[in-house]
Amino acid sequence: MMADYRRLDIRVSHQFTHFTLTLDIFAADVGEGARPPQGCRWVRDVDAEALPSVMRKIVAAVRSSGW
Repeated sequence: MMADYRRLDIRVSHQFTHFTLTLDIFAADVGEGARPPQGCRWVRDVDAEALPSVMRKIVAAVRSSGW
C-alpha cells in the first residue's frame, strides 16, 4: 500500500555544529489496517521512543500545527 503524502506548511530548522539543516515536513494518513513498509514499524507512543533531538523537533512542530 502506498500512502498519499502531502507537504505540510511546516519547516523545521536544526543547528548542528557546522551547519543548519532545514526540513520540509510531509505526512500521510494511513488506514487502520495499513501495514508499515518492509523493514519499518509503526509506533503508538512516539514520546516513548529514543529519538534524536531533530526528530523530536519535527514531532513537536507537527503536533503544534494541529495535523
